[in-house]
Amino acid sequence: MDSADYTSSAIQIFTLITSKSTHTDVPFHFVVPGLASEVTKALDNLASVAINTSLVSDTDITDDLGTGDIRWNNCYVANLRSGLTVNDTLILQGRDTDGSWQDILTITSASTVLADLWASTTIGGNAIADASDNLSFFAATTSLQLLGVISDETGTGALVFGTAPTIASAVLNTAVSGTAVLDEDAMGSDSATQIATQQSIKKYVDDNTITLGTEQASTSGTAIDFTSIPAGTKKITIMFVGVSGDGTEELLIQIGDSGGVEATGYTSVAATASLDSAVVTSGFVVSVTGAAADVYHGSIILTLEDLTGFTWTLHSCFMASGGVTEVHNGAGSKSLSAELDRVRITFTGTPDDFDAGAINIQYE
Repeated sequence: MDSADYTSSAIQIFTLITSKSTHTDVPFHFVVPGLASEVTKALDNLASVAINTSLVSDTDITDDLGTGDIRWNNCYVANLRSGLTVNDTLILQGRDTDGSWQDILTITSASTVLADLWASTTIGGNAIADASDNLSFFAATTSLQLLGVISDETGTGALVFGTAPTIASAVLNTAVSGTAVLDEDAMGSDSATQIATQQSIKKYVDDNTITLGTEQASTSGTAIDFTSIPAGTKKITIMFVGVSGDGTEELLIQIGDSGGVEATGYTSVAATASLDSAVVTSGFVVSVTGAAADVYHGSIILTLEDLTGFTWTLHSCFMASGGVTEVHNGAGSKSLSAELDRVRITFTGTPDDFDAGAINIQYE
């Protein structure tokens, strides 16, 4: 502007530079504060200037509005248009507590919005989540709300619930594992909160199911053997129906392992109601003072007492008929050198021959 002298109410002509290459003389009112009419004139004159072509540079992306230290207070616009072209970026910055300027909103020419909003930034009084936040940042989320956003039905992710949820009609298509799944053939944990595998359930049921053997006729021979009794057997019941021998020897039960039937080391006794008794060590004696006419009906029970010592106990109860009708009871124990796998039914002394009836076993 020309440095012409002026008075408080004077109107001067100033030179207004409107571009870097030209200048134009325009009437301009210097207004002394307090003179309202002069203010009006000044605004009228300023409004007549073509701001788009006269007050900004002729070169694109050249002029700044304010500076980092001298900022505009408020800017009100109807629309903010950046005129972005390829590779242009519109950046909104904010000053950090250390005085540095930080990008908080970046808009590229591809309309991509990248925001770096600090934890203290809020919208409507609420903090804004960022990529490092998890669901706990928000209010409690229900499983029904999760249902609408979780789509990994193939199960490639992990969804962990903290406290015993109720899952309706769960479908499990792969192996189940973890500390809540037990694979124990003997069900030793006896847990009320853990589940067992199919294999362990089957093994436990097999081990504790009563298996009936194949009946054998007791009509000939001096001994009847039941072999291939499976490992893990803990109880054997021997059943007599109309069994008879052709002599006077007592009935005898012997047990054995893979090494064969054992004929020594038994502690056993049998007695009748008339107090007749027999003590035998070559087997479990189960009858007293036999007679060729005696016919036996009843059961003998062998029970495993020691799993590692292979010790078995016996209890028997028979009714004898044909000769003197009375009850024969027997008891005893015997330890084997290995796991039991066979049982023999025979007679004491020089064995009689079987001549009637049938015998079978069942084991569990």
